[in-house]
Amino acid sequence: MAEGRPQALDAWRVTTDDAEVAARVAGLLGGRSQPNEGGEALAHEVLTKAETVRVLLEGPDAVASHMVLWGSKGIVHRCDGLEFLSPEEKKGRPCGCPPLLADRKLAAREGRGPSPSISLTFRIAAEPSLGEFRFMSGSWQLAVQLSDLTDALERVDGPAVCDLTLELVVLTTKAGRGVCYRKPVVTVLGSPGTVAPQSPPPAQSAPAPVPPPRRRRTRPTPEPAVLDPAVPEPTAPESTVPALAGGEPLGQRGRRSAPPGRRGARYRRP
Repeated sequence: MAEGRPQALDAWRVTTDDAEVAARVAGLLGGRSQPNEGGEALAHEVLTKAETVRVLLEGPDAVASHMVLWGSKGIVHRCDGLEFLSPEEKKGRPCGCPPLLADRKLAAREGRGPSPSISLTFRIAAEPSLGEFRFMSGSWQLAVQLSDLTDALERVDGPAVCDLTLELVVLTTKAGRGVCYRKPVVTVLGSPGTVAPQSPPPAQSAPAPVPPPRRRRTRPTPEPAVLDPAVPEPTAPESTVPALAGGEPLGQRGRRSAPPGRRGARYRRP
C-alpha cells in the first residue's frame, strides 16, 4: 500500500501462518519474513526478490478455473463459461456468457458479467517438503493461457516442473499514455528428472570498462641557455593564441538499473 492505495509489486509476495516456512521461503527466494499487516488471517508475509519461481504442478488437476460475479451479498453468478456451477438449482444450465473474450471482458467491466477466478496449487521445486502453496488470480491473460497450460501438463504425464513468472508488459495507449504492468505467466518445462529444481538467476550485464586515465604529454626540458653578457637577453613575443583552461569535456555516462505456506500458504498476485 502507498498513500492508502494498493500498489503492484515487481516480485512475488508469499503469505503463511507458519514462521518457519516464511523464513525458509525468504532464504530460497530472497527478501525477509515480516508480520503480515494486510488484514489477512495468515500472520507472516515475505516480499521476495524473485520475479520467477520454479514450482511443481501435479498435473492438470492442479489448475482450477471458473467465472465469478460478486454482488453485495456474495456470489451471484458462478460458471465455467458455458454452464452454471452454482447455485444448485441452476447447475448444468447454460450460463449465457458471450462466446467472445472481448464481449466477456466488456460485460465484466460494466458489472453485467463474471470475471476469471483462477487457482494454481503447487510446491516449490527447490524444497517440496515446505508443503502446498496456492496462487490465485483474476487475470484475463492467464485465463486465455489455461487451455494450453492444461494440455502441456497432460503431456508431461505426472508432476511437472514449471516457471511461475511475473512478466513485465510495457505499452502505449491510443491516447499516447505509457502503461506498464505485470502479468502472471506459467511455462511448463518438463518432468522433475529432466529439469533443474532451481531457476537460474537473471543475467546481469557486465559493468562497462573504465577507460584508462589520459596521459599528459611532457615537454622535453630545454637545454639551459648560456647567455653572453655582451649580448642583450632576447624577449619572447606575445602569443595571440589563447591558452586552454582545463582538459576536454567528459561525456556523461548513463547509469543502467538492473531489471526490475503454512503448509497451504498463498501467493498473492501483486
